[in-house]
Amino acid sequence: VSDPPDHMKEYDGECKSEQKPPGLVQCRRVVAAWAMGADTFIYPREVGGMIGGRAYSPYLVLEIHYDNPHLRDNIVDSSGLRIFYQGENGSNLRKYDAGIMEIGLEYNEKNSIPPGRSAFHLNGYCLSECTRAGLGPGGITVFASQLHTHLTGRRVWTSLVRNGIVTEILNSDNHYDQMFQEIRLLHRPVRVYPGDSLVNTCVYDTSKREAMTLGGYSIREEMCVNYMHYYPASEIELCKSSIYDPVLDNFFRRMRDYDMASTSREKSREQNFNSIR
Repeated sequence: VSDPPDHMKEYDGECKSEQKPPGLVQCRRVVAAWAMGADTFIYPREVGGMIGGRAYSPYLVLEIHYDNPHLRDNIVDSSGLRIFYQGENGSNLRKYDAGIMEIGLEYNEKNSIPPGRSAFHLNGYCLSECTRAGLGPGGITVFASQLHTHLTGRRVWTSLVRNGIVTEILNSDNHYDQMFQEIRLLHRPVRVYPGDSLVNTCVYDTSKREAMTLGGYSIREEMCVNYMHYYPASEIELCKSSIYDPVLDNFFRRMRDYDMASTSREKSREQNFNSIR
């Protein structure tokens, strides 16, 4: 969120374009989100999302992801989000301010999946060091969750780890369907305290693919995340992980030494992955 006095230039273009005005990079706190299959989302009576106010930027960024594999140029889109709110001028505000925290894996090609696998696991970590630094003394209460992968995702679940032990499963879907990505109100809200860890696990089926499935934004690439709705709002927006660079570099080097793969430090990660049998 930018400072209220900051003026933003109008922009209508690709999300990751280098031509995007610099100030828009700060507009990353999620106010509302939707994915295929999700129904209307209504907050519990005691909880409300935060939007507007004197200390709030007057600008919003609407980000829409399109899939147009046949490159048709005759499609007109009018999609968007409709947000209903109450509490204007400070009246009828709810007891708790809610936040949205994204946990799991970063969106990059380091977190990739080999072809021909029927049940390949990836884990994304929100470490205890992060929750200890970013959550208030009383922790947070997670009341809703939206699990998310792309086309090869088959199972997703989030584990709450306390003192090295999995104490409960925050949310799970053992029959994940890309076309039914509901924002699920939890039957029983889950408390997360400073020092707890969260592990988001995704299981993928790439048995029908012949090339690497790279981590990334495209629907034919892959993600592994959980958008958690919680209160009270904290400063943490993202708590995600990625394969450690030196470990991945060592893996590519081993593939070159032991399997004669044509990996190289000069190649991109995508090229190195696709150099391996």
